[in-house]
Amino acid sequence: MTNVGTTYATSENTVSTPPPTISNEMPPPHTKKRKNRSEVWKHFIVSSEEEQKASCKYCDTKIKYNNGTSSMHAHVSRCLVYKRQRTLSSTTSVEEHVGSPLIVKFDQEAIRRAMVKMFINMEIPFRKVEHESFHEFM
Repeated sequence: MTNVGTTYATSENTVSTPPPTISNEMPPPHTKKRKNRSEVWKHFIVSSEEEQKASCKYCDTKIKYNNGTSSMHAHVSRCLVYKRQRTLSSTTSVEEHVGSPLIVKFDQEAIRRAMVKMFINMEIPFRKVEHESFHEFM
């Protein structure tokens, strides 16, 4: 039986073995920086890389992203400032078109042809024009 870390003497020379070192420290995990491919990154700015937090562009809320972007997606879906901004941008486009109404000329003959075409394509019996509801419609 031999002891580790002891000195052994031989006839020719002396050999010394250092004691083994035991470390409780784990080497740091190899983390490769990946490209942010998710669309949600358009709504965030990285605020702290060591804490892995990103700030919302709309309300400055800090969200952790170390386990993926699920929490960021959830925040954008419920961010009130973003929802208000999105609503305002959609209503401005409607207001732009309100100022110029379309003028459409009423053409009885075109309506009659379209109605006959509809009856033929849908195979509706022409007898349906005698119904009371159709007369109310006209």
